[in-house]
Amino acid sequence: MKKNDWILAGVVLLAAALLAWMQQGSRQTGSRVLVTVDGQESGAYSLSQEQTVRIEGKNGYCLLQIKNGSASVTEADCPDRLCVRQHAVSKSGETIACLPGRILIRIEGGEDSGYDAVAK
Repeated sequence: MKKNDWILAGVVLLAAALLAWMQQGSRQTGSRVLVTVDGQESGAYSLSQEQTVRIEGKNGYCLLQIKNGSASVTEADCPDRLCVRQHAVSKSGETIACLPGRILIRIEGGEDSGYDAVAK
């Protein structure tokens, strides 16, 4: 590779990093947690009120903890416990899923962050 190739690669990587950083900051903090079990809404909880909620899924349960404006799963009886290992969510559109229990925890609300894409 020649010198100009390295410069071009550096510019492309810098532009990609800048776009990723801008995208990450564009999401707004959500205002509520929406819980669905097997596709049916089972509850909605405010992110501003600290609480722990037991969610009964199709094949087990999980404990949802809402604390400091974010939500996380602290305990579950599913075999893989991937939902417990997921990070806490607080921004609109972020989700935590427990597939064995068929539980989906999604953050909603907050201000609209604008367009994701423009199509003709």
